[in-house]
Amino acid sequence: MTILKENRQGEEKSKTMNLKIKIVKNCIESLFLIVCLIVLADLIVNPRVSDPPLVKPTKAELAKLDPFRERYHVDRVLDRIHTVPFESEKGFSFAVWADIQSHPEVFDRLWREIQKENVLFVITVGDLVDRGEVSLWLSDFFAIIDLHRDIPLLPVIGNHDVGYKKVEFTRIFGRREYAFDYGNARFVVVDSVDGLGWMQLRWIKRELAKAGEKHPFVFAHKPPTVIKKWAYHSFSKGADAFCDLLSTYRVDNAFFGHIHAYSTAKHDGVEYVVSGGGGGVLHNRYGPMGNVHHYCVVTVKGDEVSHQVVRLIDGQMQRSSAGNEFYQDPSTLPLPEQEYDAKKADMETGVKEN
Repeated sequence: MTILKENRQGEEKSKTMNLKIKIVKNCIESLFLIVCLIVLADLIVNPRVSDPPLVKPTKAELAKLDPFRERYHVDRVLDRIHTVPFESEKGFSFAVWADIQSHPEVFDRLWREIQKENVLFVITVGDLVDRGEVSLWLSDFFAIIDLHRDIPLLPVIGNHDVGYKKVEFTRIFGRREYAFDYGNARFVVVDSVDGLGWMQLRWIKRELAKAGEKHPFVFAHKPPTVIKKWAYHSFSKGADAFCDLLSTYRVDNAFFGHIHAYSTAKHDGVEYVVSGGGGGVLHNRYGPMGNVHHYCVVTVKGDEVSHQVVRLIDGQMQRSSAGNEFYQDPSTLPLPEQEYDAKKADMETGVKEN
């Protein structure tokens, strides 16, 4: 009798244990399903900007880029720039724009307008094409950019330009990171697509140290997450060290793209500019003067550095020197969608509204 009772108790314990295991298993499965649904909803609402890797291009496909390499390789463009004598009394200007993919009609209009500017060269701060495959470089970028070649063009690689392991970009332009001097200014171009590793940071430090008394400028596609209002669309790896270097070497302006708008911030003495309005779909966070297609014109004259914003509004080009003022609080969070606070207008436009 005692043995039978013990057997029943053992069976009940076993059933209880199995029931608990089943409940835990069901909970885990339910939790997994909930997580999957959350991830799926996030992907629908906030689609990722990075495309899946492309198939490796053939030698024949890459060869189609070679005629443009002859004209747009960084070294050849720099040789062309350095043939222009520097006149210290007059100073010089250069243009900046980024994210020119998606809307070829806007890209074409702004490129034509830049040709009218009295600038020495133009720097494109990334995302020159929507997807970095050979066919799109030919049809979407060079089909427009190659029509007007009066002004030398220097590239910065963006996440949409990566293609197959950055092969296509490198085939055309030769270098993804480079630095050069012109007159009383030094320019440092950085690949921030994957964040910044210690070797890149060491290189940036070395190149900025060469500036001496010259005006230093830095260009990268993704902005650093240190500027909180841009943190939703930025790089974090090496961001703190990067910003520390910019402050240490007193960089005049650091220009970025990736965010499709015009936005400014001043952090630890350095003026940061997002100029991602070259043609891509605009982000809706930065007010009526920030959510706009545009380019910037930077002027270096003696000890002075200033920049203007040239906006495309209702089919007309509108020029403003608003970029000479920078919002002082980099910790300000991005403005909510569809909302614009006039009291903070200078955060995004440099224009203090009454």
